[in-house]
Amino acid sequence: MQGFILSLQPVRDEDLWVSVLTSEALLTLYRFYGVRHSVIALGHKIDFCAKTQGKRGILCLRDVLHLGFLWEEERSKKLVWQEFMRLLFAHLRDVEHIEEFYYALLCEMAHKMSKQNPHRIACEAYAKILAFEGRANALEVCFVCGKPLSAHCALGRALLGICENCLQGDVAAFETQKISYFLHNSDAMLLEDREIIRLWSVVARGL
Repeated sequence: MQGFILSLQPVRDEDLWVSVLTSEALLTLYRFYGVRHSVIALGHKIDFCAKTQGKRGILCLRDVLHLGFLWEEERSKKLVWQEFMRLLFAHLRDVEHIEEFYYALLCEMAHKMSKQNPHRIACEAYAKILAFEGRANALEVCFVCGKPLSAHCALGRALLGICENCLQGDVAAFETQKISYFLHNSDAMLLEDREIIRLWSVVARGL
């Protein structure tokens, strides 16, 4: 089977608990250290086998093959990709049933990474997650005071809008219409690169 590594947790010596997202589940597998093992890392897409071992029936990671992408050699893209993996793992770790949507989304992101801005890809992927989970905000009223949003707003976690009157501190505002289009279409075409970086800083707080 194939999947994406969302988390690596050291156990003892150099053994690991590895969380792998497949099209059907988020698997937690035990990885025994050994010189014959291929190198694995956060964000890798792998082909692998999950085999039960020992009296306790521990599910182990076996026969791993890294299905690499050329863009993984670009440090800036790899860092954004790995951060998105961390965010997605934190978001899904307690979910009992994982829909195929999340695996398909990562496949789509990986395909786009070679030609597009990684921050833009990650932000658009988050908008798709919000839409899929029914959490996309209409961006009509401030989630703090409930009053209608004006032409500019700030964004909180889950990209909820905050009106200018409720802004605290030096918080950069976005054009409400642009963000509304982004959320409705999961498309960041109206946002400039500098706005995408600011949007990513909001997304990075948690999915």
